[in-house]
Amino acid sequence: MGRLKELRKYVDKQLNKLDDDKRNSAIVHLYGVSLAATMIAKKRGQDPELASMAAMLHDMHAYKTGSYDDHAHKGAELARKILDELSITDKKETDIICSAIYHHDDKLTIDSPMDEVLKDADVIHHCMNDLSKEVKEKERVRFDKLCDEFGMNGESEGSKMTFDELLAKIRAKAAKADVTGRDFLAVQINITGDNGGVFYVEIKDNRINVEPYEYNDRNCAFTIDMGNFVKLMDGKLDPVIAFTTGKLKVEGDMGKALEFSKLLK
Repeated sequence: MGRLKELRKYVDKQLNKLDDDKRNSAIVHLYGVSLAATMIAKKRGQDPELASMAAMLHDMHAYKTGSYDDHAHKGAELARKILDELSITDKKETDIICSAIYHHDDKLTIDSPMDEVLKDADVIHHCMNDLSKEVKEKERVRFDKLCDEFGMNGESEGSKMTFDELLAKIRAKAAKADVTGRDFLAVQINITGDNGGVFYVEIKDNRINVEPYEYNDRNCAFTIDMGNFVKLMDGKLDPVIAFTTGKLKVEGDMGKALEFSKLLK
């Protein structure tokens, strides 16, 4: 068993002791922050496994005690005890994880790179998990910077593109792609908004076909607006971030969807 999986098994066991509402909320937050931390760490050249482990533990003290009073500092102490008990990290790794947890509530200050990964992952989940809520004042500057970093700010040039211009752009990109030996793949793209439409991308017999029609026997379907799809194509928006923040909806085979997203880059 991998050590991240072992840690999650331990965390799940502790969370199962909570009442249903508290348990569900804790699971959503810890796993959501863990996923965000993994992606941010990978993008910034930090250790994604340690980032994910820190995220899984960062609010455990608050959930166990029901109190957020000094929960970051006390949470770091609890995390060290848990990691020592499980013996899945060395001293240096434990220190990195505990430092991130210790500082994760200090959203207005800048600390070590891994500390910043956990802070930013926490902010992403706070701000994206319930879009009806206002962004907290202490998290606003950090959230705005994250939106810039991950291409989630404002109207882009791509949002002004017409549907025919998009088809021409993706056909040009497809013409340069080498799909020799690739398995069959059919993806339908549903572009929403005033300049939207439907088209499909098919890989078959070592060729890529792009046509403005629905594809009934597709492997999967993407639903996304014009601006964000162009950002995906241009490498300005990470597909996993787009999916987890609700900018991209995927129906069907997730493995094929991930395969297709790599072709866009």
